[in-house]
Amino acid sequence: MSFAKCMRSRGITDFPDPVTGSGGHPGFHLMGGSSTDLNANDPAFQRGVEACQHILRHRFRFIFGPGGVGKGT
Repeated sequence: MSFAKCMRSRGITDFPDPVTGSGGHPGFHLMGGSSTDLNANDPAFQRGVEACQHILRHRFRFIFGPGGVGKGT
C-alpha cells in the first residue's frame, strides 16, 4: 500500500492499491492506455518508480503488454 501511495503522491493518480497474486505474493494489476497515467514509457511514471523503489526493498520493473495490461516483475 505504501508504494501505491508514494506513486500517487508523485502524480501517478491512477496507480492502484496492491492485490494478492499467485502464490500469495503482493502485486499490482495495472491497466494502462491512452486515458491513464499508467505508462511505463512516460517520464513521470519512471520518476515515480525511481523515487518509490526503496519502499519495495527490491528492484521492480513494470511491463505493459497488448491492451495496456501491465504487471510487475
